[in-house]
Amino acid sequence: KLYARPDAPHAFDPIREQIRREIGAPSQSLLVISPYFIPSDDWVEGLVALRARGVDVRVLTNSAKATNSTPVHAAYSKYRRDLLEGGVRLFEFKPTGEPVEEPDLEFAGLNSRSTLHAKTFAVDGEKIFVGSFNFDPRSVNLNTEMGLILRSAPAAQGVGTYFDEGVRNTAYELQTRKGRVVWKDLASADGRVLTREPDVNLFQRFLLRLLAVAPIEHLL
Repeated sequence: KLYARPDAPHAFDPIREQIRREIGAPSQSLLVISPYFIPSDDWVEGLVALRARGVDVRVLTNSAKATNSTPVHAAYSKYRRDLLEGGVRLFEFKPTGEPVEEPDLEFAGLNSRSTLHAKTFAVDGEKIFVGSFNFDPRSVNLNTEMGLILRSAPAAQGVGTYFDEGVRNTAYELQTRKGRVVWKDLASADGRVLTREPDVNLFQRFLLRLLAVAPIEHLL
């Protein structure tokens, strides 16, 4: 990012561009697991365009209570409705276990009990990326990231199996009802639907809304 040379035009390309070249355009499925997911307008447009072509697009990220970065969750929350209305399926990881006793993982009482930290995505049941890259501005513009792209059908299909079966006990599926985002508890026998951000109180919801409009997204 700092020392790109004219004689090696791709040596220091942002990892997002390298991933695009290697992965190509998904034709069947794109399954994303990212703890920090801030898609921005252009990625929202791209994911919705994939759905319009019939590609199965599913994303798993942290819920408000499970995240260890409340500002990131607040920034991501602005894009949920557009993604859902565009046909993208969104899942949010549930907090489980005992609270983490770590000050660095706490923000205004939103301390995580267990947090999703895997960064991977699978394409067409054939390729899988595993690395440090998140779908957020910091990974694209600020951080130095790394990762592996594996051409492994069993590994890629394992991600698909998790989305088909594993998320039932570990995540909420988000939906829209009357223009509002709701959270379906997939583990509940009666298909319980929550109409407010799960496991957070009134002050925490206010904080999330306040952070969502703060001009800091490019730093997250």
